[in-house]
Amino acid sequence: MILSFTSIVNSLKKRHPDVRVRICGGCGEVNRFTVSQKLRAAVRRTKAVSPQFEIEAVDYPLAPEAAFPAAVDSAVTAYRWLLKQPGMSEARIALGGDSAGGGLALALVQKLRFIQPVSLGSRIKGLALISPWVDLSLSSASVARNETTDIISPSVARSMVRFYLTGGAVGPEADAYLERVSAHPIVSAVRADMRGFPDMFVVGGGKELFHEDLIKFVNNAKSAGVNVETEFAEHMVHAYVHLEVRYRVSGFRISTRTVFSGKTPCGHHSRD
Repeated sequence: MILSFTSIVNSLKKRHPDVRVRICGGCGEVNRFTVSQKLRAAVRRTKAVSPQFEIEAVDYPLAPEAAFPAAVDSAVTAYRWLLKQPGMSEARIALGGDSAGGGLALALVQKLRFIQPVSLGSRIKGLALISPWVDLSLSSASVARNETTDIISPSVARSMVRFYLTGGAVGPEADAYLERVSAHPIVSAVRADMRGFPDMFVVGGGKELFHEDLIKFVNNAKSAGVNVETEFAEHMVHAYVHLEVRYRVSGFRISTRTVFSGKTPCGHHSRD
């Protein structure tokens, strides 16, 4: 079967059976009902596989009504609340997210450094990222190359970025702001200084718009000394693990690795 979210949770459980997983949820949707559905589904699926896990889904404010940095600020507030809970510590927390939610998890780790500059991120159990948005400039070659293969079109991606960063504003001033802010590391983690980041598990597809962004992000993380496990499926699309039923007949099988194992990541896909 294709690697699924439950596979990720199972792998994490094998390594750290006492960990409490906190899902930094989100998928970049502008429809509140759709996001709420996905958050509830993620919690249900994880509970079904690992009922002993305690799960928190961050229901952060959405664009275009709430533009950047509203979602990041909300994630910081939720994280601070979490640390105040009885028996909780950073070492028991794993952050995860898909698409824009993955980018938000990375933004949270960076933001916490400014609030508490003591390598806070390195004490988090780890990051599980499914096709995270790591470069909102949308400037990599794979954006154009995979235009006809991904489930997201470049035009839709650009609209989502504008909603997220400017609330949908247009005009010269909005364009200048968009160009400037999209290059900030908090927004585009591919530009972040990742020294001291927690272990990561990154899933991506070879046919998604952001394929080259993900490769560059992973390489930057490794160069910064971060332990990274990867699963890149050559013929899969953006956040394909959510489409596992549709693609079950594709003939491709992604091996399930132990998340945050400390081993040298391989990052290959396999074929049945």
